[in-house]
Amino acid sequence: MADNSINTSSELSSQLSLDDFEIGRILGRGRFGVVFRGRHIESRDLVAIKVIRNDQIDELDMYNQLEEEIVIQSNLKHENIVQLYAYFHDDSRHFLVMELADCGSLAELLRQSHRFDSARAAFYLRQVIDAVVYCHDQDVIHRGLKLENILLAERELIKVADFGWSVKRVPGIRRRTICGTIECLAPEMLNEEPYDFSIDVWAVGVLLYEFLVGYGPFAAELLSDTIDLIRNVQYDFPEGFPDGAKEIVSNLLVENPDNRVALSEVLTTNWMITESRAFEERLEPTDRS
Repeated sequence: MADNSINTSSELSSQLSLDDFEIGRILGRGRFGVVFRGRHIESRDLVAIKVIRNDQIDELDMYNQLEEEIVIQSNLKHENIVQLYAYFHDDSRHFLVMELADCGSLAELLRQSHRFDSARAAFYLRQVIDAVVYCHDQDVIHRGLKLENILLAERELIKVADFGWSVKRVPGIRRRTICGTIECLAPEMLNEEPYDFSIDVWAVGVLLYEFLVGYGPFAAELLSDTIDLIRNVQYDFPEGFPDGAKEIVSNLLVENPDNRVALSEVLTTNWMITESRAFEERLEPTDRS
């Protein structure tokens, strides 16, 4: 393997090794690694451990990307973002030790539920927006928002995860890299045009639609058709789609990124406030955030 060491702070890159953990079941698999449930032997704390093989890193030439993921996620401190606790490596693998959110992903929950009612959708979306707005305040573009990367912890607490595609915004420079899942990509990314935080804003609109319908607004049998639908911002609302949510989605899924509504404004809409509050009232007092 080439000498491509990852530069992180000494605090983050502690003297941990795999021997310090008990490794449990697989929590998820992705293009860039496998995530296991683990337990730190000394403290008995439960964690999630992302394992990435060096041969994968070499093959995909992703040392810089992995370094950026580690640096970005380790500096994000928000209750709705999975915290990165530590990073270490051995001769064949890299390990990211993270906060455990072991109630599954929203993708799994949505498959079971088929769709979320308005109150649950608003409650989850509010937390996602809080996390995304925080990221943007830290000059971080997530670039990978999708159901699979939104985890659920106890007390219905949302945890945005997987910062593998995330980047720091450089003032005066817009990105052009195409990355993420096609169904969630904004038109400007598909068209290889410069983009910024607004691609995350678009993705939030896709998420809200998925929450309430059970599938994405641009779902099609052929991937090429999905791409065409996104480029033309062509989608329909099924019967029964809540009017307040319809207005939010319509203001987020806008072709011109400069015309997309600010996420902070979404939080102040009547639908968001009323429905999110209604879900909170369902929770047991000890479960309320």
